Amino acid sequence: MEKLMKVAAVIPARRDSSRFFNKPMAKILDKEMIGWVIEGVKTSKKISEVIVATDSEEIYSVATKFKAKAVMTDSNLPSGTDRIFAAVKNSDFDIILNVQGDEPLVRASWLDPLIDSFSDKSVAMSTLSNALTVEDLKNSNIVKVLVNSKNEAIYFSRFPVPFSKTASLDQVSLEQNDFCYRHVGIYGYRKDFLFQFCNTKPCKVELSESLEQLRALHLGEKIKVNLIRDTSCGVDIKEDIKIASELLLKRGI
Repeated sequence: MEKLMKVAAVIPARRDSSRFFNKPMAKILDKEMIGWVIEGVKTSKKISEVIVATDSEEIYSVATKFKAKAVMTDSNLPSGTDRIFAAVKNSDFDIILNVQGDEPLVRASWLDPLIDSFSDKSVAMSTLSNALTVEDLKNSNIVKVLVNSKNEAIYFSRFPVPFSKTASLDQVSLEQNDFCYRHVGIYGYRKDFLFQFCNTKPCKVELSESLEQLRALHLGEKIKVNLIRDTSCGVDIKEDIKIASELLLKRGI
């Protein structure tokens, strides 16, 4: 009988975000954003442990209040993925999920397909996407992902892709779109690939787009892209708090 995969969901949560200081502690409705994320992750029965990797004692305290394991990590780590690796490198987990601390709507229906991707032994990395609008194409805060016929990532960009030299963005029809989606920045890694990823220097294309997932494509790795039907709302700026609140209320929390 095949051994069940041991899965950790790690939430990187740093205080000193350049665009939104102490974002994990921002209140959405009645609780801190990091609390919403922890509770959403805990709806998945396929996850063995929920870990918050932080550099803030305040965030550490709130994480434990919501019954997550909290791990203090170095403030000087270059990325959230490096923070995650620092938290799990000496563990025995098979699959590591990188659940962004600014995705308050996350839930099992997002995470379970991500985990199930790894039943295919050729998959070393997996991520999520959902439907894209023309307004999303114009918004550089929203990352776009192009996929092939096997739902594997071709490219990620903050810019409108694919770009037409003949049609304006307002003329772009997404009705029959089956190749370009809005990227939802939640990832799964096999632990050995996470080790390889974090021990490889950032590549030029990654630095040009400021998107670390391009490092995996540069390494020649496939990234499985799982389409979810839910509306997501990553909180990038303070104005997104209102949108997230409305979506949570609409869900009927």
